[in-house]
Amino acid sequence: MRGYARRPVRDLFDRVEKTLNGTADELERVSPDFVRAATFDVVLRGYRREQVHAALLDCVQRLQAQG
Repeated sequence: MRGYARRPVRDLFDRVEKTLNGTADELERVSPDFVRAATFDVVLRGYRREQVHAALLDCVQRLQAQG
């Protein structure tokens, strides 16, 4: 099955979590716009695209709520 490359997806979610919990440094911090603009390569055995999109939408909402 083809999906999004796992490593870049995990890396982005790690940065989101660090941003939300206040441990991200200035270079790691992400904004809702940064998350919305994220793109990933499609590879064999990657993460399901629909699930990644849903999780990214949740991240955007959490980042916006944190403001």
